[in-house]
Amino acid sequence: MAGSLVELYINELSRTDEITPGVGANKLLKYWPPALTEWSTKGVRDAFFSSPQLPRLLDADAIKRTIADGVGQGTLGYATKDGTGQLKLSHFNESLSEADVDIADDVFLLKADDARKLLEPPRLDRLLVRPSDVVLKPGEQASFTCSGVDQYGEPFTLSSASWSTTAGAIGEDGLYTADADSAGGLFTVQAESGGLKAIAEVRITLPSDDDDDDDDDDEKRGRKFIRWQGEVAPQKWMNFYTKVLSRFASTEGLKLKVTFEVPADNEQGQAKVEEARSGLKELGLDDDVTIT
Repeated sequence: MAGSLVELYINELSRTDEITPGVGANKLLKYWPPALTEWSTKGVRDAFFSSPQLPRLLDADAIKRTIADGVGQGTLGYATKDGTGQLKLSHFNESLSEADVDIADDVFLLKADDARKLLEPPRLDRLLVRPSDVVLKPGEQASFTCSGVDQYGEPFTLSSASWSTTAGAIGEDGLYTADADSAGGLFTVQAESGGLKAIAEVRITLPSDDDDDDDDDDEKRGRKFIRWQGEVAPQKWMNFYTKVLSRFASTEGLKLKVTFEVPADNEQGQAKVEEARSGLKELGLDDDVTIT
């Protein structure tokens, strides 16, 4: 029961969450603008009076309580900008009174992860070498790259990386060349930067007789094989591996031959060839790609 028509409207709007006396900090996180890393406190308050996704506040100052609670709970950071425009974290995961919350264009809220980055700036945490493993024949080459990752799992720019290997040779650009007279085996390529190291494996295999000759020898010995050939649509490649090839992945003697053809009628055809060659080199595969 409502004492007046106005009270009736307020009760109904409150029931449908169109208006509210206050909101929790998680509401801000749920509707945080994707394009913003920092969100001004004035922009936050104004959103409750303009965004159709958010309820209207019965008391504009209620947003101060939301901000203070979020900062105290460690879900929000409270920051300002210095004269150079750099963010400076003022409060995070500590008590902040409503009276100390300023609603202004130059006061900002941050998500917890971004607030922690201001507390502890990103630093190099680990290195990644790609590809992580390749299979080559003596004299063949493969191109390796090294990238950095910070403690938050984000990319970290490296000033440089030094390369070394237990066999063969590798240049400053990460281009590895297997020994032409290698007896085969498993070796490593190592990248080092900022006092950290990461390795990739290089397996050198010796040239064998022609695969067809091997198949003939197997058939002469009476061995039987499961064979299939056909075309698989690109959108089904992963399913093809999961539902078919994964059953045989650990079976000794499994052989997989791949051919592909892609229309190259436009001026970008040669560029696509170079991209394909680069990818094949990274995998340690034959990069003989042609346009015919």
